[in-house]
Amino acid sequence: MAIDVTREYVSHGGLTIHLRPIPGRLINLAISRLEEELRSEGLPLDPPTYEIPAFGSSTVSVPLAEDLLEVEDDPEETERRKTVWKAHQEALAKLSKESSKATQSALLGLGARFNMPADEEWLTEVEWVTNGAPVPENPIDRRVFFLLHYALTDMEVQIVVGQLQMMSVGMMASESDVASFRGGFQGKMARGLRAAIAAFNEGDEEEQMDSEPDAPGSTSDDGLEVDAEAMGLDE
Repeated sequence: MAIDVTREYVSHGGLTIHLRPIPGRLINLAISRLEEELRSEGLPLDPPTYEIPAFGSSTVSVPLAEDLLEVEDDPEETERRKTVWKAHQEALAKLSKESSKATQSALLGLGARFNMPADEEWLTEVEWVTNGAPVPENPIDRRVFFLLHYALTDMEVQIVVGQLQMMSVGMMASESDVASFRGGFQGKMARGLRAAIAAFNEGDEEEQMDSEPDAPGSTSDDGLEVDAEAMGLDE
């Protein structure tokens, strides 16, 4: 039986918002797409590298780290490393900022459900205050714009986004689904462990059998009958 994970939030302005979780994979896909776009723009998201001697006269490129920026007796290489490292850090900061914005937009656009008021109830005021700033035409973008720039305070945006994030983390399965998965997973682990132990013990027993003396009346590897009592092995 599925669990109802929707919640309700009422803003200080009286707007009732029904919150629902959204798949985390969808957000990850949006962030991956954003990263691809930034890479296509030439942003150095991957760590810069520097060369170290290898075999003969060849060199190998290895990732640069913050504690490797200073190169003794080589100010030119030091400056190069500092420059590329700074550019890399700025690219990562931009990716982080844009990822946060994309996550916020995805959560509000898909996870916040409410009755959108008619344009004349709010758009006229927004256009007047912003001196005609453009408002998105896309209906989802328009709803996000409405929440961010008109309906909610900054604190309320943080509250709503925070709740949506927490809800989306646990929306993948119901409690019974999780319990069933855990049971199945633990069962597979237990069976695998038992099989490994059995295989180990079987191999150990074969090794012990190979090293143990032959029983009375048994035949040795060379075909001769072994008398354990005569050899003093029969207790």
